[in-house]
Amino acid sequence: TAKASPAAPRQQRLVSLDVFRGITVLLMIIVDDAGSFLPAMNHSPWEGVTIADFVMPFFLFIVGVALALAYKRVPDKLDATRKATLRALKLFCVGLVLQGTY
Repeated sequence: TAKASPAAPRQQRLVSLDVFRGITVLLMIIVDDAGSFLPAMNHSPWEGVTIADFVMPFFLFIVGVALALAYKRVPDKLDATRKATLRALKLFCVGLVLQGTY
């Protein structure tokens, strides 16, 4: 029988990043669904700020932090950039299919 080779040690996850990501996704769902019965969750029409106005910036912040942390661990930056770009394009195409022209 072949001996199992020891697995490479896994990097510890940054719990605060996961928690903030989870809260942001939860806010996306709440803001998207609660706007009809809770007007305070809608985007501010002109002046003022509501929680809905912070969801996208929070999400983009988390994406940037996660990419920066991931790039620290990757030895081949060019390959990682290609993979990230390809993944973003695939997700964009899935979004086009799911949303249509909306």
